[in-house]
Amino acid sequence: MLERPSYGLDAARYQRSRPVYPDAFMDWLASEAPLPHDLAIDVGAGTGQATMGLLTRFARVLAIEPDRAMAQLLPICDRLQTVLGAAESADAPAASASLVVAASALHWFDAGRALPRIAGWLRPKGAFAAFSYAPIRVHHPYGAGEIIERAISRWRQHQDARIRLSRSAVDILRDFSGFRDARPFHRADDHAWTAAELASFLGTTAAAGVYARATQDGAGSVEAEVDRLTQDLDQVAYGAKLDLTLMIEGAIAFV
Repeated sequence: MLERPSYGLDAARYQRSRPVYPDAFMDWLASEAPLPHDLAIDVGAGTGQATMGLLTRFARVLAIEPDRAMAQLLPICDRLQTVLGAAESADAPAASASLVVAASALHWFDAGRALPRIAGWLRPKGAFAAFSYAPIRVHHPYGAGEIIERAISRWRQHQDARIRLSRSAVDILRDFSGFRDARPFHRADDHAWTAAELASFLGTTAAAGVYARATQDGAGSVEAEVDRLTQDLDQVAYGAKLDLTLMIEGAIAFV
């Protein structure tokens, strides 16, 4: 597993600033999983952005998360079991899950070790979906996109080259012989956010996390960058909300 930026430095920001996945998208994921919907597994669960949608569609959910601070912010529910661990080593019941998801997490996995375990957790015809956010599209106001790109480019100077050059989810799933019928998907998630909300979301990205670690000031570095980005965005938004689209991109495959 690649060394990850410690999102637990500011797990509360992650929980506060990352939206849950849209209902239509979660409905579609559930529809791809075989019935009965007894168990879903969220591997690399973070603070539960996908977990919450799974809880409304499956009888039980197992959330696997390696960061203790993140795991402590997962929803409290008697139908949710939380396991502190990594995709490459965590244990789950064999052939038990209709659906396994990796939301904004696959790029951190050692696929050669993680995917055989994930496939082993799935029931016959069970589905594995891996997805993350593509670059944000800001429709209004003009100039906001350039401001965001400058900030992310600055943060990415410290980013692990293996992340920058990582392959697409569909290529990773197609290369694993334990999966079949791997195919890509794209879904739009539209929002109207204030400059502060958008800047805080960007402060939860891998690029921001690596920047924080590289500058040796942890969460303080992220906070300063978020404040700076908020001010820059407000200069073009003039206090209005920014119309934007988060593109959810990923792949789904079956056993």
